[in-house]
Amino acid sequence: MRNIFLSMAVLLLALACGCTEKDTRVANRKLSDAEITTAVKAKLATDEGLRTLTDIHVSTRNGV
Repeated sequence: MRNIFLSMAVLLLALACGCTEKDTRVANRKLSDAEITTAVKAKLATDEGLRTLTDIHVSTRNGV
């Protein structure tokens, strides 16, 4: 029982430390369509299995 309590305390502490004000501000900032498209293309370019594919097109409209 003590191990479960200790595990829960560590988990809660880790969650509390992971949620900072800086993270919240970044999450609340709405990205533009161009920023989203650029981010997706960058992720695709760095993915080992997808970087050789040439027929992938990325378009963003209204944040989607």
